[in-house]
Amino acid sequence: MKFLEMKNCPNCGTRVLPTSDGLCPNCHRSIADVRGVQVEIDEDNCAQDKEQGLEKDAKCPNCGLINPAGTINCDCGYNFDSGLGAVRNKRPFVKAFICSGVLFVVAAIILLVTGAQRVSASLGGVTACCLFSAFATGEWARRSNQIWSWARFAGTVAGFYLLFVFMARAGRAGAT
Repeated sequence: MKFLEMKNCPNCGTRVLPTSDGLCPNCHRSIADVRGVQVEIDEDNCAQDKEQGLEKDAKCPNCGLINPAGTINCDCGYNFDSGLGAVRNKRPFVKAFICSGVLFVVAAIILLVTGAQRVSASLGGVTACCLFSAFATGEWARRSNQIWSWARFAGTVAGFYLLFVFMARAGRAGAT
């Protein structure tokens, strides 16, 4: 019999068996100093189950997908043998909309301070560009296999915003 210690990762909140170097296999951050609960593992029965094909289905700690017994890689890229693989951004749309909201406030202040004409029409254009930027950034971050920093969210929202503003102005210029 072998005892392994299940731990709740304080970083991602997942209940996991830490890797040999004390990392959470879900978020890859250190959980060496976290107290856990010992779980009894019968290595002989596990080896017999593998030989007889009686392994249990595995739930991916990354995406939650139930994988058939013996699966090495989940569809999301998580590797069950190494505990490494694709990671997911937590709440990418919330972060994208927060960055977009800050951008909207800054743009609105600039419009008001500079005394722009037709402020309400300009704010409508700013709102549309901010919303499209937030949706595009949130979707890109959701599909990404990398953790995004707040700076990357902000930079991507700003980049999409400038792209959509340029497209809107080019469309208006072409219509005249």
